[in-house]
Amino acid sequence: MTQTQTYTNEQINANFKEALNIIKPATLVNLQADGHAITALMLKNKMAPTPDNFVKAITALRAQLVWGMKPALLLREEANKRPAVVESPIKVNEQRADMIKEAEQRDKIAKEHAALVKQCEELIAAYAPYTKAGRRDAREQEESQARWRATLAEAKKKNDVARIRGYRNSLVTTIQQRYADREKAMERL
Repeated sequence: MTQTQTYTNEQINANFKEALNIIKPATLVNLQADGHAITALMLKNKMAPTPDNFVKAITALRAQLVWGMKPALLLREEANKRPAVVESPIKVNEQRADMIKEAEQRDKIAKEHAALVKQCEELIAAYAPYTKAGRRDAREQEESQARWRATLAEAKKKNDVARIRGYRNSLVTTIQQRYADREKAMERL
């Protein structure tokens, strides 16, 4: 004759709590509904309410239970069930073409910026004013070049093509105006 052990409600609850501690860090959210499902499985399979049997029942029902934090085994199973994401080759090619266009545009802007800066530096270096007597005005040249180089350095920091283009245009206008003023002053003599 086989003897079956009887469990009190307190023992069953204690064994269930111990099983929950065993499966940590995984946590069940709906203990009442999940507990009923676990108990039903254990009764169906005539399993004693021991902590190990609770863990076996939880493992068997892992996909149907409501989890706060899913067990690692369930996460692996779910990850394996998901189909691999395959992007459309047309979409990939379009994205690649867009990236290439953006890179080409950035390169074009960088080249234009560098060319404008070089133009400004050449204009500043070439500025050579003369006095009314027809001699080179070294003081005016040094002061103007120093001031223009400082403002050019500030404009370069912004890394903005439109700003550098505007700076170049105003520099050309300023230099032309200074030469014109000097020429008029020399004509008066």
